[in-house]
Amino acid sequence: MKVPFRTQDGFSAVEGFIIVIVLVVIGGAGFMMVKRHANSDPKPTTTSTAAPAAPEIKSTGDLTKAEQTLDDTNIEAASTDSAQLDAQLNGF
Repeated sequence: MKVPFRTQDGFSAVEGFIIVIVLVVIGGAGFMMVKRHANSDPKPTTTSTAAPAAPEIKSTGDLTKAEQTLDDTNIEAASTDSAQLDAQLNGF
């Protein structure tokens, strides 16, 4: 009497266990990356330097005053804005 040829369908317990272990390792690595990225995000700074307000423009003479006010503004003193922009750009 001949023994019929048996084919195995599906996964064995060992193969299923290996798949579960691989998924856990990938999930753990992803979790650690998200956690590390969340901790490295710089907190937004609330310090700002007050720039002088430009005068309200109602005539062409006011344009000259506004231009003078903007020219008198020291850009180097307001370096906190550029530092904040650099920190935000590093987040991309």
